Amino acid sequence: MFAKLRSFFSIVLIVAFLLGVAFFWFRYLASRPASPVTKVSEGAEVVGPQTLLSLLGSLEGLTLDVSFFDDPVYRSLQDFTPDIPIPAVKGKTNPFAPL
Repeated sequence: MFAKLRSFFSIVLIVAFLLGVAFFWFRYLASRPASPVTKVSEGAEVVGPQTLLSLLGSLEGLTLDVSFFDDPVYRSLQDFTPDIPIPAVKGKTNPFAPL
């Protein structure tokens, strides 16, 4: 009788474990399509045309320092890019034609 009871509890534990794994898999790991955003949170800032124009206006006074182009180290750089020859035969004129 003890062996029968032990066998029953073993089966119950295995089934419970498999159900737990299945629940975890479908709840957290199974891929679901992302839900579309339907509501903007209260702390979010709404960006409208005026905000965009003011941001673009703030960029007007921006200056870039390009003096590094005159640096002798920059000027001594060499381009070691190899020339890749274009093949003479480019393939079929119609790529969808049968061989």
